[in-house]
Amino acid sequence: MPTASELVGGLSRAGIVERAEDPANRRRILVSLAEDFRPPLETFVARRTEPLLRALDGLSPGERAGFLAGLTGWVREVQGGER
Repeated sequence: MPTASELVGGLSRAGIVERAEDPANRRRILVSLAEDFRPPLETFVARRTEPLLRALDGLSPGERAGFLAGLTGWVREVQGGER
């Protein structure tokens, strides 16, 4: 699996992202989405999130709390079981 640096390098070479030095910390590189790719990616994200937002709108406050608790537990497990 490629490292984040390799992935960003490939995306940069393809013109999908742009890299710039962080003026506050020269060791850091800031990565941003190239303007040409912003509209299609925003459309993609909006289309992918619409069903989830509709589903969440139909939940009661208690159901939302349960969903959040389950999602939080899943994230902890994905991150290595940190608690």
